[in-house]
Amino acid sequence: MHAHAFSVRMSFAVGVLCMIGVISPTYSQVTKEDLDAAKYEQELKLLQATADLQIKQKEAESRKAIADAEKAEFAVKLPATETKSLAGKINTEKFGAAGLVKAFDLARELSKEVCTELKSSGSTFSIYDATITQGIVAARLQIEGIDKFTNDLNAQNKILENNIDAGIVSKGSQKFGFLLGLGAATTGMKAVADFAALAKQDVTIVSSSYGAGTRGLFISAVAENCQDQVVGLGIGYMGDLDLAKYRILTDKVRALVSARSLFSENITKFSNQVEATKGDAKEPLSKLLAASTTLLKTADSFIDGLKIGDGTDKGPLYNAARYLSYSDRIAKSNILDFDLALEGMTITKDSIFTGQRLSLSAVALFWYRLHSTDGALLKARTIRRITPPIRVDLKGEDAPSDFWKQN
Repeated sequence: MHAHAFSVRMSFAVGVLCMIGVISPTYSQVTKEDLDAAKYEQELKLLQATADLQIKQKEAESRKAIADAEKAEFAVKLPATETKSLAGKINTEKFGAAGLVKAFDLARELSKEVCTELKSSGSTFSIYDATITQGIVAARLQIEGIDKFTNDLNAQNKILENNIDAGIVSKGSQKFGFLLGLGAATTGMKAVADFAALAKQDVTIVSSSYGAGTRGLFISAVAENCQDQVVGLGIGYMGDLDLAKYRILTDKVRALVSARSLFSENITKFSNQVEATKGDAKEPLSKLLAASTTLLKTADSFIDGLKIGDGTDKGPLYNAARYLSYSDRIAKSNILDFDLALEGMTITKDSIFTGQRLSLSAVALFWYRLHSTDGALLKARTIRRITPPIRVDLKGEDAPSDFWKQN
């Protein structure tokens, strides 16, 4: 049984050896030495293959290490920057002013377009300005207040004169005397308050992105392109003091002060008469005296607010003369009201190999309305503009050789 099994195993081994080419199939007898030799040869081939794989792995690791070293050396030589892909970004810190150049150009283009449209109307126009409008209204109220105070003082003074000698109050004079000056006080004191506010406020126009200069820039561009049509540019230089207007105002104030002086003298006389009056006749005289005294105090407050001796740019009379002159200059012109949002866009794209690339663009959101002096709308339009970006090379020119030399 054992001999048969050994014979079978030997036959199988011989077959395998024949298949792999170790022995020739022509040999039918295989010895133990042949089997040992074949086994050693196979082990030798396996060891050789394993050694080859290890050598190739070491060579791959060596090549990777060399590549990493070369990459690190190359990175050290590059300028300090992040070695990742960078997307384009809005950057107004480094090149913000460059973007405003495009915004500046866009504002000038819009002004030319507006001027072309307004020239077709054939009439002059002035720029609407809330501060100017407030100043003109205050100046007109100033004149109204001066005239009304003067008229009321003169009228009330006549009532006093009629009663100083007679000692009898005219029918209805109590009511009339009390009401005199109230309208003047309301009108005049409002004018004084308006001028005080104008003198204190710091007038600035704030616009998005481009800044406070947006409105001034566009107005100047309109003046440049519509010089023959624009007669008023709003706040800013309004012209030197119009002496003719100023003399008219001072003459009115002089008449007011004269009426006040005469009224004060008659109040003193009338007061003495009231004190001397006895019985029922004294009560109506006392009421007239109280109304007259109230009017005098109100007039004094108004005159003090005029600051007659103040010739500075904060003086009410000085400002009233300037605003009245400006009002006359634009009296026959239409009014242009507008608003402009102006933004310069600066786009920089960073790249590890090409450096920074700069693109400039601008956006404008603009509307305007043209009114007649009575407020009627003559024309209106809205405009939206975005300029195509332009590229700018940031590399610049090479520095001259002497740039690097030490002095």
